[in-house]
Amino acid sequence: MTSQVGGCFAALCVLQCVLLVAYASTSTSTTTTSTTTTPTTTTTTTTPVPITTTVKPTTTEAPYLVKAYPDLRSRAPKKNDRIAIVGATIQGIHLAVSLMDAGFPDVNVYESSRRIGGEGFSVYFNGQSFLLGETYVFDEEGVAAKFNKRFESTTLMPVPNPSIWINNTTKLSFMEYLLKVAKDVSPTANLNSGNIVKHYQTLLSTYMAVVKNNFGDYKGHMMRRPLDSELTRLSKKNFLKLLQDNKIEALKSVFQIMLSSIGGGDIAELPALYGCMFINSRMATVLYEKLGNGKPIASVFKKGIQHVMEEATKMLNVDVKFDHETNEIDRSSRGYFNLYYKKEYVKTDSKKSRCSKGYFKRKFDHVFIATEPYEFKSLITKPNADLMNTLDTMTSKFQTYNLLRTNITTPGERLHEQFAFNNYGDYNVQSCLDNVKHTGPNVNPNEKFTVCLQESELSNRTLLAEAMYSHITEMDYSLMNPNSNTSVEDTRKSFQRWEVEMFGNKEMATGNLWKLMHKQGEDGLWIISRAASFPYADVTFDYNTRLLKSMGVI
Repeated sequence: MTSQVGGCFAALCVLQCVLLVAYASTSTSTTTTSTTTTPTTTTTTTTPVPITTTVKPTTTEAPYLVKAYPDLRSRAPKKNDRIAIVGATIQGIHLAVSLMDAGFPDVNVYESSRRIGGEGFSVYFNGQSFLLGETYVFDEEGVAAKFNKRFESTTLMPVPNPSIWINNTTKLSFMEYLLKVAKDVSPTANLNSGNIVKHYQTLLSTYMAVVKNNFGDYKGHMMRRPLDSELTRLSKKNFLKLLQDNKIEALKSVFQIMLSSIGGGDIAELPALYGCMFINSRMATVLYEKLGNGKPIASVFKKGIQHVMEEATKMLNVDVKFDHETNEIDRSSRGYFNLYYKKEYVKTDSKKSRCSKGYFKRKFDHVFIATEPYEFKSLITKPNADLMNTLDTMTSKFQTYNLLRTNITTPGERLHEQFAFNNYGDYNVQSCLDNVKHTGPNVNPNEKFTVCLQESELSNRTLLAEAMYSHITEMDYSLMNPNSNTSVEDTRKSFQRWEVEMFGNKEMATGNLWKLMHKQGEDGLWIISRAASFPYADVTFDYNTRLLKSMGVI
């Protein structure tokens, strides 16, 4: 339908040009005639009056697309405004740094815990530090990598392309797996190890054309909004269906690996919009080049992205108020916000230090919320009903654990093990491997856990799944418990990084993604949760940057 709509507009433009040309060729130009009479001769002089034609500039953007970023300058904070950021998440810290770079002097970050990075944080247990959080980077020239390079926080470490378990006892190398999937999709095609890379590059070129046809030419990770009819058509598809409809289904192999790596869940569950947002034209180009050069498709931050955020706050002296739990965000009739918070480790009986509600209070002109909707919705008093309805569509649907372990004997030199572990709960999905049921304390016996990819010395996939399950329960219930008696030896067996990602549900992909953008800054409230864009560092940082550009701040 996209091509049909584009074709209709192109036909109308051509028809209009033809009619204009025909009209110009058959019409008489307007003239001015002056007559001079003398006794012997009469001279007639005709002076043509030029016809002015307005030529519209050409554009490569599809005519059915709506600009993604509205003009928010009228709502933007002024340089001397008081700004609060709720949550020292990676996007919260990135926004704080960006505002300070732009010359805003009064930027305050409120964090309920003692750590930076949101889901990414470190657990200190028996003298060891376990780094947790998002670490994957596919574009070494992307936003997150450049942010890290600015602060020289850590280095990027290539991740070996993973092996893939195709059943409980058999795994294939990365390229063997890509070849197998391509042959399964196109059994009559002449595919082999010698031409499989070229085959995938051809598919990626087609995919880039599909993204352009659906969303036009755009930079960054936030695409323009199609009109309702196009959006409705697109939103009915999951990411896998989009690939199938365009005869590039084999890409599900490498795309699933990339999505699992960042906690993106199953390709058959992910809305097509989100899939295209993450694997956009830039990401597809990077993948095209890496496959052609035989390079690993991913890297990780050696120390974890939360370390990058920590270094940024130290170097720029970002005012992060740890142990400050936000309890209420109240919009005053005078136009400012009252932010009520508790200081977990500060006790006082002084009435001068505490407000009437029993919490500390401070006034702010603008509040940016960098935590997820389920965490902050109940904090907003007198909320805008339309905004709350939009935020309801950002509720989490499924989550994925992603775990990495570097070589213990030579820390950080190379990746020793990597796993993606999808927890789909009760969702009926086509997982990339057999589902394994688990029983145990605090676990729903109906939940199913699936390992989608791994690189490990473990030879049995069932044992691998059980090991991962044990690790997650230990992290949740043992390592986080100060009374845990887990031994150092058991701790060494644990994975040093993990992440759990949560996505907005399908309604977020039917237009509310842009609806929220247009509601940003109403009454001074801004939402920069990962659910507002996509739970991947490059996307959340890009969202912040383009939001600030729409505000005229940068």
